[in-house]
Amino acid sequence: MQTASQFLSPEEQQIIHDESLKILREVGALYHSDRALDILAKNGADVDKDSKIARIPEEMVEQALKTAPKSFVLGARVPEKDFALPSTYSGYVLDNGGIFTRDFKTGERRNANFQDHKDFLRVFDEMKLASVVWGTTIHEFPNHSSGIRTDLTSFIYSSLHIQDELSDPKEVPYIIEKMVTTLPLAMSGVDLIQGPGALETSNMMALEQIVVDDEIACFCKRIRDGIDMSAAKNYFDDIRDVKPGGHFLMQPNTLEACHSNEFMQPALCNRSTFEEYLLFLKE
Repeated sequence: MQTASQFLSPEEQQIIHDESLKILREVGALYHSDRALDILAKNGADVDKDSKIARIPEEMVEQALKTAPKSFVLGARVPEKDFALPSTYSGYVLDNGGIFTRDFKTGERRNANFQDHKDFLRVFDEMKLASVVWGTTIHEFPNHSSGIRTDLTSFIYSSLHIQDELSDPKEVPYIIEKMVTTLPLAMSGVDLIQGPGALETSNMMALEQIVVDDEIACFCKRIRDGIDMSAAKNYFDDIRDVKPGGHFLMQPNTLEACHSNEFMQPALCNRSTFEEYLLFLKE
């Protein structure tokens, strides 16, 4: 049984849905693509070609929700890294916002460069819950081709799914697709969580932070996975055999449970006593 978390009641969710329909209907949405505007107009939207705003009636939204696929796959360069949506767990996205970094060797805060971009990708690729990459902003790349260069190098140095956003419709042939706190998102069961490695409100990327954030992500996933209440985890027989006052250290089930996924063993966090930790620091 997974741990469940709900932040909005069904009634509150309906209010948000209704208000979203009202915004689309009365305020509209801005579309830079003339082709998209033509398609919307053809299917019933109120389109203003001058402002590029389309006001979308509720019927169009409902029809889109009915016909949209209920599941799809974010394809990775390596097939075994494909990420299926909806997902059974919360995956993590390497965020594009790290225009700065803290130099891994000197500790200096500086602009992120191409080598940093490659390092971010390589380290993130090894993290357990790494799922999707949104490439880092690279100052060395020319503005007119920065997005394409970032995406191409992301394909080279990462085995994961690569996402990006469009700044110009002409980039469509070259771009694949568009894709705060960790625990509430993981507890809500969202498919992807963005931001591993990011600091300073996503303005800086740090290699060691990617690793630390992966540890946090694994803790959050373990909490989200909840408690296994299956019959296989009913250890009544052990309790009966050990009897009150005894211990369970020699029971096979104890050893098996300690080596299972339910027993979260951190890779970074030190669970020693305070005294042992002080001795560790002296060494």
